[in-house]
Amino acid sequence: RRRHTRYWRDWSSDVCSSDLVVDKREMMLEVYKQYAHTSDNVQVGFAAQICVQILDTYKACYNVKQPLLIVVASAQSAMRASVGRHELDYLLKNRVCISHDVTDALELPAEGWGIKINRVLITELTPDSGVAEAMDLQARAERERRQTEKNAEASKRAMMLEAEGMRSKLIYEATGRAEALKLETEAQAMSVELLKATGANIDAILKFQLGLRYLDNLTKLALGGSHTTRSEEHTSE
Repeated sequence: RRRHTRYWRDWSSDVCSSDLVVDKREMMLEVYKQYAHTSDNVQVGFAAQICVQILDTYKACYNVKQPLLIVVASAQSAMRASVGRHELDYLLKNRVCISHDVTDALELPAEGWGIKINRVLITELTPDSGVAEAMDLQARAERERRQTEKNAEASKRAMMLEAEGMRSKLIYEATGRAEALKLETEAQAMSVELLKATGANIDAILKFQLGLRYLDNLTKLALGGSHTTRSEEHTSE
């Protein structure tokens, strides 16, 4: 007679019989969102997906009724226990620890049901709205603090560069003045030597040069005083 086949529907009340076909491919079970409290008393919502595969058809059919439903229920219990053992900050940074806890809790009993737990994927892990809002504010404050530190460091760097530039400028100007004075002194010494060689009156020439320098300094002072007076007049106006 014609044999009627159907896929194994674990969510119904079907039992194994001669016309039942078991799908031994890997399948994904959905663990819908539920809630639990962490060790620091924060309520979190979490959901997961479990990848399982039936390895032993006899155990899956005769050792347990509705094995996939039992896998999901056991996973929910293991997830609640795992959440309750850890603090919220740890869970948010290491959600894989829940996967490991669930896998360890299901591996041995699932073997008796002829099922292998391949993977446990945590698809959602969210604290309640009040805690989430407080965490957002904290994260925003941390970002602003880092930005402030970054701006302060940039300003400090700019001031250091400006000071270094001013220092280099002053050193360059001082070096230029020293070089110019050195060249002027060497030129004067050379002129004196030349005058000595010609037998000229050196004292008279030196007095003449000092007089020229004195007049040059007076001219500079006069120009500086005139400039200062104009600036004061402009300011008073």
